[in-house]
Amino acid sequence: LTYGVLTYGVLLDEKVIMFEDFLNFLSARKSSHTVKAYKTDLKSFLLWCSTNNIRPPKAIAYDINRYLTGLGLSRRTLARKRASLNSFYRFLKSSKQVNDNPITEVEGFKIPRRKPDYLSLDEIWQLRHATRDLALFEFLLSSGVRESEVCGLNWHQVDLQNRVARVIGKGDKEREVLFSETSAKLLSELPKSVAAVFTDKREKRLAVHIVYYRIHKLSKFIGRNVYPHLLRHTFATHLVDKGVSLVEVQQLLGHESVSTTALYTHP
Repeated sequence: LTYGVLTYGVLLDEKVIMFEDFLNFLSARKSSHTVKAYKTDLKSFLLWCSTNNIRPPKAIAYDINRYLTGLGLSRRTLARKRASLNSFYRFLKSSKQVNDNPITEVEGFKIPRRKPDYLSLDEIWQLRHATRDLALFEFLLSSGVRESEVCGLNWHQVDLQNRVARVIGKGDKEREVLFSETSAKLLSELPKSVAAVFTDKREKRLAVHIVYYRIHKLSKFIGRNVYPHLLRHTFATHLVDKGVSLVEVQQLLGHESVSTTALYTHP
């Protein structure tokens, strides 16, 4: 038998570790988009193991280094693939399928830290007057939520009077976010005939790529790239600029580590 992704699982040391088990392990810790990417990464690695006659439980750091460096991909992509395998071997170790995690001996791929980008107050003013999706723009900007979180938002999770919303973040973790008075007024004007807060003309829930497209269209008005995550960075930067602590911003953004929040804010 060769090692690879089977119809119902992954064959490891004469035991079948159900693919679903690993995905559940990931789902409690990662977003749905990350789970999808990790699943693709793992399939690629298992196929490589099968082609090179390597048993995944017996793979050592040398094997994994050879696999990663042979892909010819960017450092950022390789770093993610390394993280995918790290999660996989951590799962195998926790379920006692392997004794050691070989990824700990695989050198990481250092990625140059990107300078956090954000919108100035003047740019925000311009975009507010340019967008046709002001309710969406204002909610993203004043709450700092992710695209996926705004797409999944339902009316029963929104308190317009107190300007508080409960969103479902990474790993299905729920948290409360605040939004502005302006945003509350714009939300109150939206139709409420369906469960979803943000919908298209047919009252269908907005998908993540549609949210990205609608915000990205604003790029032409200020001559630089505008995207939903930029509004999240802007939210964090302006709060810190006004004296809000990193810990408080961390809670609003739903980050596990305050060091991640620090990366979101402009110095």
